[in-house]
Amino acid sequence: MRRAGAAATASYRHTVSEADVGAFASGVVHRVYGTAAMVRDMEYAARLVLLDLLEPEEEGVGAEVWCRHLAPVPVGATVELLAAVVEQDDRRLVCRVEARHHGKLAGEGRVVQVVVEGGSFPPPPAVSPRPESTGENAGTQ
Repeated sequence: MRRAGAAATASYRHTVSEADVGAFASGVVHRVYGTAAMVRDMEYAARLVLLDLLEPEEEGVGAEVWCRHLAPVPVGATVELLAAVVEQDDRRLVCRVEARHHGKLAGEGRVVQVVVEGGSFPPPPAVSPRPESTGENAGTQ
């Protein structure tokens, strides 16, 4: 894994859909951005940072996610996730991630990813980009 620059960040915008609401086997709990969806999107934002740093023979895997859900985001609204590197060693990348809705902090977290050899896992199936995404992301190093 290459070294991250001092300002290594990535952002990702996601429009909250019905698939993102808090729900369990008994049904929908609240029609707002669920914590499980926020964790998923935080991990994705951190992965966007990692992708710019991986060597061709490397792959990254999630190792730890911590999330504090601070405010509701309604269905149909856009949440912006920003991941920034806070720690790195030879095989580990730690990002702080914020989720914002209209500029207000809706969630904060920390994502740890570990770099492994590319052949450590079976290759993923070919998939198209996530349909619920606006497809906007910007990474810098």
